[in-house]
Amino acid sequence: MAIEHRLTHRYPASPVVYIRYRDRCLRPALGSNLSKHGMFVSTRDFQFPTGTLVHVEFAENARGRLIPALVAHGSEAGVGLDFLEELSPALWDSGTQLSADAA
Repeated sequence: MAIEHRLTHRYPASPVVYIRYRDRCLRPALGSNLSKHGMFVSTRDFQFPTGTLVHVEFAENARGRLIPALVAHGSEAGVGLDFLEELSPALWDSGTQLSADAA
């Protein structure tokens, strides 16, 4: 059994996000396991090395709001991101609402 290292509870939200890397906006990706401090993003067609700085833009209710994040780990399925700032209440509410809608 794996040891849990997360500081906060993660929710099974599935927000559509855009990953921005340097001056490029990559195509939409699907997030999961959302918390106030991070999330997993399915990025099957592109990978980032651990420690890469990216910016996350939520497609729902937050266009133009970029959240800086570091790539914590990666696999063929995607990347785990650690947000460098806590999600605002508005972003958090919209993200957790997505998980409530999926239930």
